[in-house]
This record gives sequence, structure tokens and C-alpha cells, in this order.
Amino acid sequence: MGKTESKVIWYCHHYAGAPSRGMSYRPYYLTREFCQLGHQAYIIGASYHHLLHSTQDVKEPVHLEMVDGVPFITLKVNHYVGNGIGRVQNMLGYASRFKKHVGDLVSLTGKPHVIIVSSAHPFHYRILEKYSRQFKAKLIFEVRDLWPLSLQQLLNMPRWNPLILWLASIERRAYRNADCVVSVLQEAFSYMKTRGLTYDRFQVIPNGTNIQEFQNECSLSQDLEQWLQSLKVQGKFLLGYAGAMGKPNALQYLIQAMALISRTNSSIHCVLVGDGHLKNELNQQVVQLGLTNITFLPAIKKPEVPAFLKHMDALYLGWNEVDIYRYGVSPNKLFDYMMAAKPIIESGGEEQSIIEKVGCGLQCRAEDSETIAKLIIKISKLSEIEKNNMGLRGQSAVHELYNYKILAEKYIKLF
Repeated sequence: MGKTESKVIWYCHHYAGAPSRGMSYRPYYLTREFCQLGHQAYIIGASYHHLLHSTQDVKEPVHLEMVDGVPFITLKVNHYVGNGIGRVQNMLGYASRFKKHVGDLVSLTGKPHVIIVSSAHPFHYRILEKYSRQFKAKLIFEVRDLWPLSLQQLLNMPRWNPLILWLASIERRAYRNADCVVSVLQEAFSYMKTRGLTYDRFQVIPNGTNIQEFQNECSLSQDLEQWLQSLKVQGKFLLGYAGAMGKPNALQYLIQAMALISRTNSSIHCVLVGDGHLKNELNQQVVQLGLTNITFLPAIKKPEVPAFLKHMDALYLGWNEVDIYRYGVSPNKLFDYMMAAKPIIESGGEEQSIIEKVGCGLQCRAEDSETIAKLIIKISKLSEIEKNNMGLRGQSAVHELYNYKILAEKYIKLF
């Protein structure tokens, strides 16, 4: 088949979402670009997962519909709460649906020419490897998180745990057998090569952002808009955060930094937008410290994020001190921050961070509240020209390297 011919692409990601539904967004944006480039691309996701804010009561086991303009196939799975057995059943259920309903999938899409197995988790890899051989399709294993290493380091699971051993066997098989391995992590190959991957089958394609959403931004609610404007009228320097509020986000160190700042500076106010299982605990930390320079707000819809970021003077991104981050990080919010043309403060993450390479912000080591506070104050004291130039360097990098149109064009070269 010639490179210019349309190809049927299955983008198989358990936690796939869309702007109107919730995270994860990468499959949506890449699939949309694949379609615009002339391919017949389909997202194949789950009917329920914890990242969705809008779910459908799907009756049939395999359901095809257009979601925000993109063909989306939903595999019916069980609901769950928390991280218990229900979530594991949900993961395994998603993987097993491919085995039970491959005929239904093919009848909806035609035989695939490309199968992208995207991890969150890799439980669906083995069955899709089988079908890639059966359909003579190119098999791409996409790695967003290094499983099982992430579970070992972030959740302290021992390497002899049966789940870890099972995941490790899938991981080794994927690195050895996939036609290509794509990772969002810049230094992932140094880990993968020890598990059977050769460099000629490896490609870094990071996360990115959708430029159109910033060009056609949705308005915030009138109350939120007026409240943010009132802070600006008071002369406040607004430090923003938009995203999840869980353990990996290390927001407790930002709160400690704001406590240090409150002793000598009353002009800096931190606004955090989002939800997560630690939000109440973080809010309680603010109350216990008696802080009035931090405000928590509910999560907003993805199309509203650009309007929120526009009101901020600088933006924050944090990580815990975990060895796994030496292989790289690629959070979606980083590229949204860069596109917003605001200075970024990053605590932790990879050693040679994107913001340092691009020059669009300042970075310090993880879990260092004192230095975080110093960097916040340092950026707040920059001139408007200095802040604007710092932000514009990030925005330019997105246009050149990290927008989904460019990333999709890079991806299809692998097909």
C-alpha cells in the first residue's frame, strides 16, 4: 500500500477521552489529525474510567459514534470506585473485549492496517499483537507510563508481586515484538533497551496541545471572570495551576511555599483549578496553616482552560522526588501552559526539562518548598517585558514542536 493511501488505524487506549468527556486527550487529538490527513482512524476506548467527567450508558458491548468530530468506538466495561479489585476488573475487561468482539470491530472499521496499543496499562497488548499478525497490520506499542516500574516506585509495590511479574512479562514481550515502540518520555530508551528493544524500532513523540483551542477559547463563567478580575484590580500577581490534584502532582510543597511567601509578601495569590483524591486534604492543609493567599476552584471543562490560563501571571507544575522521572516526563498541562505564553515554575521532573531547554520558565529540585517560594517571588518581580518574552519562548516552541498537527505528521511516518 502506498504512503498516500488511506489506512485504517485502531488507536487502542483504555483511558481515551475527548474535550466533552474528560481525559485522556492525546488519543483524541492524534486521531483527529490522522483523519484530517486522510486516514480512517478510530479511537477504541472504555465506556467507563475514572478520568471521564461525562459517561454514557452504553447498552451494546461495542458502540461506534462520533465524539467531538472523531470516530470513537466504546467497549462496554464495569464501573468501579477507587483503586480496588473493581478497577483491575475494568482493566482486564477492556482487554478481554478485543478477544470477544474483534469481529464486531472489523465489521465497523474494516481490517486495520495499523494498531496502536497505548499504555496506561498494557493488558491489551498480547491479544492485539495476535490480531496485528492475523491482519498483517503494523503494531505500534505506545508507552506513556513505564509499567510496571511506575507501580513499583510510585505505589511501592515489590518486584515479586504477581501483578508486577505479569506486567513485566508483557512489557518485555512488547519491547521485543512490536514493530515500533513510541514513547512520550525523552529518555525512555535507556530503560527499554535493557528489556529487549532495539533503537531502530524506537521513536519519541511527546504530548502536545491543540493550538485551535487557544485561538477559539471558550469564556469562563461570569462569576469566575469577575472574581479573577477583582484580584487583578487589587494588584495581585496570580500564580495558576490547572490539573489533577493527586499524589503525583506534589501540590503540598506548593502550599508550603505559599505559606513561606505569606510571611513577607501579600501581593501573590495562588489559584488552583481541578479535582482529585487529595483535593480535600490539600484544602485542609491550607486551613490549618491559616493561608488566605490560596484559592481552590472546581475543575473546568477542557475548552475553558485557555481562558483561565490567560488570566494568570505565571503557572506552576510539580513532581515528587522519584527516580523514574529521570526517564522523562511529558504532562499535557505543560504544553497548555507553554501555549498560554506564561512563565512556568517547575519543581522536579527530568533533569534537562523542556522549560529549561526552551527558556520559558524556572526549575528547581522536587519537594523543595523554600526554593519554590524563591522562584515564585523571582518571577513576580520580573518586568512585564521579561515575563512576556519568557512566555513567548514557550508558545513558539509549541508552534514548532509540540502541537498535535506536527506530532501526528511525525507519527504517520511510522505507518
